[in-house]
Amino acid sequence: MSDMMKDAGKETIDSSKSEDELSFEEFTKWLKKAIEKCMEEPIEVRFCTISKINRPEVKAMTILRSGENASPAIEIEPYYKEFQSGVDMDSVAEKIVALHKEAGQSGKQDVSFYTDFEQARDHIVCRLVNYEMNRGLLETVPYLRYHDLALVYCYQMGNETLGMGSILVRNEHLEVWGIEPFQLHAVAVKNTKGKPYCLIPVCAVLDSVLGFEKPQEEDEAAEEESLAYVLTNEEMCYGAVNIYFSDTLREVSSQIGDDYYVLPSSLHECMIVPVSEWTSNGARKLQAIVHEINHNPEYMQVEQILGESVYRYYADTEELEIAA
Repeated sequence: MSDMMKDAGKETIDSSKSEDELSFEEFTKWLKKAIEKCMEEPIEVRFCTISKINRPEVKAMTILRSGENASPAIEIEPYYKEFQSGVDMDSVAEKIVALHKEAGQSGKQDVSFYTDFEQARDHIVCRLVNYEMNRGLLETVPYLRYHDLALVYCYQMGNETLGMGSILVRNEHLEVWGIEPFQLHAVAVKNTKGKPYCLIPVCAVLDSVLGFEKPQEEDEAAEEESLAYVLTNEEMCYGAVNIYFSDTLREVSSQIGDDYYVLPSSLHECMIVPVSEWTSNGARKLQAIVHEINHNPEYMQVEQILGESVYRYYADTEELEIAA
């Protein structure tokens, strides 16, 4: 490994050093120096490990000015890969600083909104995640097992300082709030169900994504003829949680007039496919499709994966079961 050299009294990375020679730990050390130089004002760079859905160990950093206690966490790994590919350290630092400034979410934040349950309760909602992919994370948060998934709880944010985002409710938060898991669950279910679900024909979703517009009568005809639907919420954000609610599942069955399969498309939505549209072994065929999509990075990012099982809803018993 090449030696570190001194240039004009400042430490720099030897230009002859191979990107493979600089370990991740060394990279963060020099990145910190480069960011401090780029900011040109007193700051504190903090490194931490955060847990995200489907990714329990994420190395991140925050940039705090004097007096600030809130700043967006920026993942480091993508920038380490950029450096390994040949991007110089100063350029990497400039990108991170630009992202930090663009986010505009740093500042002095009053955290009482999150330490007082009465202030927090109206912002707590449910989300569904994959159980196996989040075993480690689930040890630190309150959750409820649902088939091969897990129902977790989040505080939805939306203010001028922190912007839009969410905080995963952890076990220690219940201690601060002085509540039991069942109380958290009741509040989260009420808030989540307060936002109506959406059942949209797949063709309408595709038209929306592609920017097509159709006359209303054509939309109604497409809905009647649709062979698959998307179950989500109005924001199309973490809408897959709707398959947890029995009354929603019952209403969906009533709308399509059939038993149906549920495909966990992502954390944000599920596909609804009438059983009558598939011949024998339909669940296995659909499960193969889900598996292929989940393992193709062109279609699905690991952070968005919900599951690989296909479920079947039985209208007569009003039950959702794993079919494949």
